Amino acid sequence: MKIHPLVLRRALSTAIGLCIALVVNYFFSKTHSFWLPVATVLVMQTTVRTYLQLALLRFIVLIVAVIVGSALSSILVGWEANWVFAFLFIVCCYWHSLNKINNSYFTTPLIAGVVFLLMIIPSETTVSLFMRVQDVMIGGFIGIMVGLLVFPGRPDVDFRLGVIPIIGAYEVYLNAISNLLLQKPNAEQAVELAKYEVERVLQTQKAFFPDWVYEPGFNIALREGHRHFLIGVEQLGGLLFAMHHAARYPLDAELVEKFEGSISLTTEHTVQFMQALVTILDLKKITSPLPDFIEDIANLESLFRKIIPLSPELLDLSSHYLHLASFIQDLKDFQKRVIGLAEALSYE
Repeated sequence: MKIHPLVLRRALSTAIGLCIALVVNYFFSKTHSFWLPVATVLVMQTTVRTYLQLALLRFIVLIVAVIVGSALSSILVGWEANWVFAFLFIVCCYWHSLNKINNSYFTTPLIAGVVFLLMIIPSETTVSLFMRVQDVMIGGFIGIMVGLLVFPGRPDVDFRLGVIPIIGAYEVYLNAISNLLLQKPNAEQAVELAKYEVERVLQTQKAFFPDWVYEPGFNIALREGHRHFLIGVEQLGGLLFAMHHAARYPLDAELVEKFEGSISLTTEHTVQFMQALVTILDLKKITSPLPDFIEDIANLESLFRKIIPLSPELLDLSSHYLHLASFIQDLKDFQKRVIGLAEALSYE
């Protein structure tokens, strides 16, 4: 199983931060408890590329939660304290569910809840509020500095790495849809597998869909261009689903034979352009000239106008022409969106 570079970088950074925290906790901690390493780990559990703002926010929340929890633990004793902290944990979890951010292991409310839950663990009576706060401040500082200095994030490159799997899945899906329309052997099974992969890429965190550009704390200078590009990628997915819907209806064999060459050529050139787009996203230079698929779609539309019935009544009676017209229009729109993405990259 291939490990995504973003996950590997994040895991290594967190592991290094935790190791440093454990060493510091052993030699310099006031409580010699778990507060210092826990603070380090919780501060580092931000979203993929919105690090500094969210890390500072978690740092402040940790300190406030420790102060509140310590004050309550000094007032309440026994089961009363356990029930109160358990109730606060449940409230924070509910707050977390209302403010959950995709791709984030912990939100700010959940971090506060974790602190309240940790307060239930018995500690030495000599541990004071000042000691806990000091350990949390040291641990939080370690987490922030390690996150910034050890394998630091590169928002532009990380975004590109997140988009490449999506466009790659789109390429396979477009080819499968074209084969389904042209009634190629085993086309139905192939298109369903390709559709499943696209849905997996768009819906699961393992696909690293870079929707973290919508989150607070993302680089303001990069926000507008990245969101524009991401919206364009989402629109490509919608067009592919529409093309799949049109291609599911079986066409007349003679009609398929007339359009097979033109549709195959247009699809092939579109896929080649998408592959060039992936090459650009991978920070590489294009070595071969890009295909002119604008001419392909013009020829396809011209062929369609020559073959369709001149009588509107005959056109309405035959659903084959309507489904084919829908597919061609969606393919044309798809090409426009792909060109728009390429133009957006040229302005970055």
